[in-house]
Amino acid sequence: MIRNITRGTVLCDTHEVAGTAWQKTTGLMFRKELPEGRGLLMTFSGDSSPGIWMLCMRFPIDIVFLDSGRRVIRVVENARPLGLSWRTWRIFFPPGPAKFVLELPAGRAGKSKTRTGDKLEFQHAAGNVPH
Repeated sequence: MIRNITRGTVLCDTHEVAGTAWQKTTGLMFRKELPEGRGLLMTFSGDSSPGIWMLCMRFPIDIVFLDSGRRVIRVVENARPLGLSWRTWRIFFPPGPAKFVLELPAGRAGKSKTRTGDKLEFQHAAGNVPH
């Protein structure tokens, strides 16, 4: 579970952790959907500025960038898959170093009222804890 402890809301009930380079590179590519209540949490080492793009995506998502203190530093709502038009070719970056990136079904960040500056809490199953 990932909770917004600043606002007392839940962003997702369960989540996968993408820790390897391959898992972070592929993210949610090629999947048909990300069910409501689910999320994908990517972890990065050190002071990263990970870029998230929508290559080979089939559905829009919300993207939440967090610093090492698990504070939200940017929220991208309703990021759309790449299309044939060059206008859809975007890479989303955090405004500063990010330790975590959370991908959620589109609309979830808004429903949870998650904003820049909020602090999140991760609750994990054993063996599934990002550092």
